[in-house]
Amino acid sequence: DQFSPHQDLVSERLATLYRISHELLSERAPVAVVERILSAATSALAPERACLLALGADGGLRPLASHRLELGPEPDRWPISLSVVRHVVETGLAVLASDIRGDASFKGASSVHRFRIRSVLAVPLGPRPVRGVLQALEAHRQVEALAPHAAVEVEDRDRDRPRRRRDREQERPQRD
Repeated sequence: DQFSPHQDLVSERLATLYRISHELLSERAPVAVVERILSAATSALAPERACLLALGADGGLRPLASHRLELGPEPDRWPISLSVVRHVVETGLAVLASDIRGDASFKGASSVHRFRIRSVLAVPLGPRPVRGVLQALEAHRQVEALAPHAAVEVEDRDRDRPRRRRDREQERPQRD
């Protein structure tokens, strides 16, 4: 039996989740688990920058791990969107925005403009109460880099459509 492309994608995602879960369960050191989680996220999403943040009992944030980010002692200076982090913590819901600057919920977010953030994926760590946030920034650029190639393919297919139609018509048996 052949699977449909959708079933293949679902199977691939489940296999990836299983592999990641197995890797995480094999780790014992908390620091190694956190690093593996961020590594899995950056491998899957290929963002320019990413981080895992823990939420303390006092509501303060502390970095657990980061990818291409300098997260010093002052969260207000972190080159991420704290507005998005606060939204995820308060609502318990993920945020996915390909153009965060155009999102009405975050128009006033100074960090979005100051750090020139365009795309954001932020997910809560754990159910309520949220214990932290995973934030990935600028994952759209890898997808955008593929767009010109996809456009050429679509153009080629559109150009070849009449030829393919003629070929199919010629292959049909002629009726008497």
